Amino acid sequence: MSHRCLCNELQQFPILRRSMDEVIGKFLRDGLKPAQDMIAHIIEMEADYINTSHPSFIGGSKAVEQAQQQVRAARLPATVVRRDGVDADRPQASEKTQKARALLGRTTGVNGVITDQIQVFCLATF
Repeated sequence: MSHRCLCNELQQFPILRRSMDEVIGKFLRDGLKPAQDMIAHIIEMEADYINTSHPSFIGGSKAVEQAQQQVRAARLPATVVRRDGVDADRPQASEKTQKARALLGRTTGVNGVITDQIQVFCLATF
């Protein structure tokens, strides 16, 4: 590199030119490792960058909203149909005189699937 930067006056001093070549070469070699480290760090930072403007990115508020929707969907009780085909949510004529308490229990089944178990306790009014 220093050979291309020679001016006509420097050609008259070959020892000075060799000394300059050595100094410039040492300077460039000494700066090589820090430059390589800096470039590697820049590449790592770019690889770790999260593009928050990407349409598929789920940000904080969107993630919270999706989690709340999942919780709400999980809390909605499914309509339970009894064996005789009658909807269990509607009280029958004989059931109107009874007080009922229902317990909704959740258990985790096979492969993490949540199943609902409903137990109904009826207290007859006398």
